Amino acid sequence: MKDLVLALELSTPHGSVAVACGDRVLFEAEFHADRSHNALLYRPLREALAAAGDRLMKVVVGTGPGSYTGVRIAIAAAQAIGLSRQVPVEGISSLPACLEDETFGIVGDARRGRFYVAVVRERRLEENILLIKPEELSAAMAQAGVERWVSCDAKPPVEGIPLAQPGASRLAALAAAANLTDTADK
Repeated sequence: MKDLVLALELSTPHGSVAVACGDRVLFEAEFHADRSHNALLYRPLREALAAAGDRLMKVVVGTGPGSYTGVRIAIAAAQAIGLSRQVPVEGISSLPACLEDETFGIVGDARRGRFYVAVVRERRLEENILLIKPEELSAAMAQAGVERWVSCDAKPPVEGIPLAQPGASRLAALAAAANLTDTADK
């Protein structure tokens, strides 16, 4: 029976690979790479594929926001695995995988003098991610209606906001929960 999800998360310097069955993590490896995720990805990926064996049901990949190069590497690896193992590949925003919490806000540097503000409620990313100017940041965060805020940036754009990193095991759990929800709706 195919029931395992392989997840790849490379949108930040803290990369991770995980294999999970529902909310149970069977394998997880984490690594840090400011650049060249590809140099560190393939050993844990081999180990993850060995752990999954022939039970791999799906590959999920974190789509950021974050490192353009890291996300491209993860997508390319996920597509290669999907094709070779004949399993579907799904991209999921990395933001809901930042914390175990059900509800939280995320603020980050969108570059070019802008910030993004996103909200996760009930472990789902709300659609209206704001792209705002620095002078609008405080008001946007206040209007979001969440108490806990984090940032995935190397340095938080707002003083006092803790850092959080998306993780492959949380990404796999989100995919499994979405799959259960999709199956229950049919």
